[in-house]
Amino acid sequence: MNVLTKYCVFTTEEILMVMRPYQIAATERILNRIEVSTNYKKMGTIDAGGYIWHTTGSGKTLTSFKTAQLASQLPYVDKVLFVVDRKDL
Repeated sequence: MNVLTKYCVFTTEEILMVMRPYQIAATERILNRIEVSTNYKKMGTIDAGGYIWHTTGSGKTLTSFKTAQLASQLPYVDKVLFVVDRKDL
């Protein structure tokens, strides 16, 4: 049920996109890193960062969009900045 409530997105054509297991895992790890960095006051330091590596066509944009959306709902996150390198996104 968690997949349907947290890890799905509707497109503008009303198509339901369900995140793949590795996308869900990446999203959960990012959210966990945000929580840990916040709890240990590491925000703004090198220890707060990290890398997510996916191959071409693996859904990086969906992963990052959904992560940003979920992060914006966290009580200790004031603002989320989502930057893309294309106009069509």
